[in-house]
Amino acid sequence: TVAWSPPVRQNRPRMALWNRDYMQDRDPGLAGRWAVMAISHKLIIANVIVFVLWQLPQLSSFMADHFMVSWSGVFEHGRVWTLFTSGFSHQGMWHLVWNMVYLHWFGNDLEQIYGRRNFLLLYLYGALVCSLTHVTWSHGWSVDVPALGASGAVMAIVVVAAMFFPHRTILFMLFVPVPLWLLATFKLVGDLVGLVGPGDGVAHAGHLGGALGGVAFKLFDLRLFAPPGREETDDARWPGVRAWLGRLRRPAPVAVPVVEAPRVDGDTALQVDELLRKISREGMGSLTADELTFLKVASERYKRR
Repeated sequence: TVAWSPPVRQNRPRMALWNRDYMQDRDPGLAGRWAVMAISHKLIIANVIVFVLWQLPQLSSFMADHFMVSWSGVFEHGRVWTLFTSGFSHQGMWHLVWNMVYLHWFGNDLEQIYGRRNFLLLYLYGALVCSLTHVTWSHGWSVDVPALGASGAVMAIVVVAAMFFPHRTILFMLFVPVPLWLLATFKLVGDLVGLVGPGDGVAHAGHLGGALGGVAFKLFDLRLFAPPGREETDDARWPGVRAWLGRLRRPAPVAVPVVEAPRVDGDTALQVDELLRKISREGMGSLTADELTFLKVASERYKRR
């Protein structure tokens, strides 16, 4: 379904034990396969599991309390975790399918660029910004509408992918080839129109919040962990944040006071003219040591006028 090839890895990850030649005949087991599975695929599995739990009638009340986000739930009942768990919930099958399709399309590329943990951070960060935007927007309109869905987190991922690969072609709706930047623009415009239009049951403000969060993640380089190929040192974490803080903390340039050079007064000018006429008549050797010193000092003052 995707019309591009993954980008070439610049930093090859360390080969897992079960990927080495002498281990090829051994079954790595379920734990081994899970360990090397892409984070995007693990997120898909997590979303599917949560969707299945929503289908169990005996859990409906529990899921509504802990897997939907609302202003009252977060700020009145203290269910802060719903800012994240709502990003794993879906209302219907197609809601789940399309979010997981986009996550599958763009997740592997970004995981190769950012690394496994930073990609997970991007997903959770997108879900958080989406949830905060939705509850703030709804509260501003004096309504308290619970929301659920991975769309905000997925919007963050789509926007970041579009910023990295704007001209890559994908098959929109599985048969219309469009560049990725156009797909991202189409989704953003759709949410803007939905935000100002009549209510349609979609948390458009949350989607836009997730998209803006993705822009910030890319522009300010909000990676928490070291990128692929670098050791996990303090200097390797928060590279973008460190760069911005460095600019903010850089000391302001010290102003160097300008010392005004002494001006050449009229008496000095007259004496210089007299000495120059003397040199013209009798030569440089006619000047005394004091006259030579005076002429040298006066010439420096002339230069600095």
